[in-house]
Amino acid sequence: MDRPPTVPKRLHRPARVWHLARFQLRAITNWPHLSYNIFVDPMLYLVLFAVGIAATAKPIHFRGVEMSYIEFFIPGLLSIQGLRFFSRVIFDSSNDLKWGMYRLAVLMGCTPADYMLSRLVSGALVYSLQGCLLVATGTLFAGEPIVVLARLPGMVAIGCLGLVLWLCLGMVLGVRIRSYARRDFLSTVVTLPVMFGSSAFFPTEGAPLYLRVLATVNPLTYHADALRLAFIGEQVWLSVELGLVALLTGVASLFCVWMLRRAVLVSGER
Repeated sequence: MDRPPTVPKRLHRPARVWHLARFQLRAITNWPHLSYNIFVDPMLYLVLFAVGIAATAKPIHFRGVEMSYIEFFIPGLLSIQGLRFFSRVIFDSSNDLKWGMYRLAVLMGCTPADYMLSRLVSGALVYSLQGCLLVATGTLFAGEPIVVLARLPGMVAIGCLGLVLWLCLGMVLGVRIRSYARRDFLSTVVTLPVMFGSSAFFPTEGAPLYLRVLATVNPLTYHADALRLAFIGEQVWLSVELGLVALLTGVASLFCVWMLRRAVLVSGER
């Protein structure tokens, strides 16, 4: 078992954040099954699911551009990976609070903002690697790899923006939930409707009314569509989709810091 990181108070914020982020990244090497969930599982969605659907589905039109299903699904899959961090960070932040890791970080001189930023840094590093692997693999099936890979930095940046939204929301819930059963239940209840009630898997224009309504109020829809705009090379930086994701991310970040400051440092675990 790794010893918790020692974070001297004299260190500046970037150093404190990196100390915590490095400790969080060790979970991937300490628990090999996490590597499977993080890197192999998305590849199977792409290679086994998307390729099979693309072989039978008609081309999809998105903002006037004709796309194969694989091209449509790659940005959606990137947005889904951001959402999947939501469940992970609920578990991690809840355990950090329950077993004293968050309290220890505070006693070592870290602020709630330091803890939040460390989660964002470690998540963004893993997500960026995920995104590069997914886009590189997907373009082998979708074609035009050179053109798409040139747009990869923008896609990763937009993906990380949405990732911050889900990480902050996950930390807010993680520091409030004390029950393991409630934590698992809430993670499932939130994740599945958000994932399937968005435009990540399919275009929502021809969907039933209730799905269109759900997709309209679903942040994942706007994240997936912003990624698609970057994927096809359209102007995305001034788009409504990206603006909404940025606004929600900013609000969630401020709320997350506020909740972390109010977190109870003494665990009620027996």
